[in-house]
Amino acid sequence: RLSGNGYDDPRWIALQQVVLAHPATHALRTHARVRALLDIAFDGAPYQDAQGDICRLLLPAPPDLATPPHQDRFYLADGPPLWTVWLPLVDSPPEVGSLEIWPGSQHLGLLPHEAEASSAPGVTPPPSINSYCPHLRPGDAVIFSALTVHGSAPNTSETRARLSIDLRYAQRVRPV
Repeated sequence: RLSGNGYDDPRWIALQQVVLAHPATHALRTHARVRALLDIAFDGAPYQDAQGDICRLLLPAPPDLATPPHQDRFYLADGPPLWTVWLPLVDSPPEVGSLEIWPGSQHLGLLPHEAEASSAPGVTPPPSINSYCPHLRPGDAVIFSALTVHGSAPNTSETRARLSIDLRYAQRVRPV
């Protein structure tokens, strides 16, 4: 278990520093296939690596500690178009808390986010869209816009942790 709120545990901070600065993370960030997907996502517009890359660790925990459905644009309210590339670093079946995504939800625009007492602000998933929680493995990648509703399934395993990376990319704004 992590101490404090988890994200302020010195061991977690040290893991973040190692993983995000590692040459393998840079290789993922600049991989030709990732860049090809981003060229499509940004419709050929220039883009840059964005601030906000994060390594995520989801330990076995009660279901209410899963990441609630949300849109990244809520947390990054201003700025150019933003896309996330989600990469599992370990085998991530739904029972280990894989990425849960609501395909097509980006067309609904920014939805209202509300916080429950014990969690970060999230959205009520659109009832007209079924979520998708694939079994993802190292080497897989999911790319989605900052308006796509996503979260994590709860980690209901007894002992396995999910480790993943979110790499963020923003459309490059040209000076006026």
